[in-house]
Amino acid sequence: MTVTILARVVRGLEWVAADEVATALPAVRPRLAAREVTFETGRWPEPGLLALRTVDDAFLRVAVRDGVGATRDVPARVAAWCARLDWATWRDRLGQLRPVPERPRFDVVASLDGRRSFNRFALENTVGAAIAARLGGVFAARDGAGRTPGETDLTVRLMVRGPQLVVALRLGVRPLHRRAYKLATGAGTLHPPLAAAMARLALPTGPPVAGLPVARLPVAGTPQAGAASRGGAASRGGVSQVPVVADPFCGDGTIAIEAAYALPAATVLGTDLDPGRLANARDNAGRAGQRIGFGRADAARLPWRPGAVTSVLTNPPWEVAVRAGGALAESLVPFLSALPGVLPAYGRVALVLDAELDGADLLARRGLRVLLGQRIRLAGRISDLLLCAPDDAGADGLVDGLGAWRERALAGGLITPDGF
Repeated sequence: MTVTILARVVRGLEWVAADEVATALPAVRPRLAAREVTFETGRWPEPGLLALRTVDDAFLRVAVRDGVGATRDVPARVAAWCARLDWATWRDRLGQLRPVPERPRFDVVASLDGRRSFNRFALENTVGAAIAARLGGVFAARDGAGRTPGETDLTVRLMVRGPQLVVALRLGVRPLHRRAYKLATGAGTLHPPLAAAMARLALPTGPPVAGLPVARLPVAGTPQAGAASRGGAASRGGVSQVPVVADPFCGDGTIAIEAAYALPAATVLGTDLDPGRLANARDNAGRAGQRIGFGRADAARLPWRPGAVTSVLTNPPWEVAVRAGGALAESLVPFLSALPGVLPAYGRVALVLDAELDGADLLARRGLRVLLGQRIRLAGRISDLLLCAPDDAGADGLVDGLGAWRERALAGGLITPDGF
């Protein structure tokens, strides 16, 4: 059975999600569009769909209709058409992937592209009431504040794009970006799919290790055998056997946890100045089942020995939701200046900065060469995801699969060399 899957992603990171889909799944013809990767899979049910980490959410496409207008009568006409679809079959098909009750409690979520003479709530409520009998379930309508009361078993997704309507079913009970481990959080906590994308981007080029392409790394000379537990990389025959990934602003632990999922063989470390956020990180890592070394430190004085860290992945404070503290209260410059010192020549840095900070220039003046700058939009805010290496590094940054998908996104006009 071949089915079509729609994966919704962070704007600007479509090519990263496409690489994960193509690497992890038996996907056919992944296609990129703004905030979306669409693909077919001939293997159903495919449990790996629920394990995608760089996508916000994923849906099983039910039907597509063209000729949807913008007038006030559209919700009634769309509802009548949706009521004729074979919802019981699609419910049972999704039930092959995960448990779905025969009489599910379901909600409807709509998104509208362009101006319409109706709003999303009118469309959601009209369609939900019309298909309840066909689904054999109970429609959970939104209240006056736009909230769905209580949990649902199933979500019907309506995407109106110009004259086209796409009808789909959410694969999971809840959106994929809502990680089950992430219950302890604070202000400015990072979006997990973005953290997962950072982990993929920061992989050094080379043959596969632990299921993902990562180099056999030449030892810089400082870490010696057995040093992995102290933040170094154990070595043998001049080759590092254990990548070391560190986040010096770990907050609630999102980046560290996603890095641990991406690189099961790596030593993952996280530090933060805030003991409350470190407690969150430890709690979240425990729920995720990931062993991560967390400790308290001021990021102005990185606690790792020279050359001991393979990759630094981090989201420094933007002075918006979270303000920098300690020796960084006035500026991030001490942290940026210290970064090159903890990296070997083959090291990588991936960090997210507010677009207004001109991060590429800041990094270049601190001895880090920007290999890739990708503008992203997250929660309506424009940010820069920057991949860097020590200034004398010779590698160009991306593993082959990621590089190919980025070239495809550039060729298709979905992104530009530094934006979208």
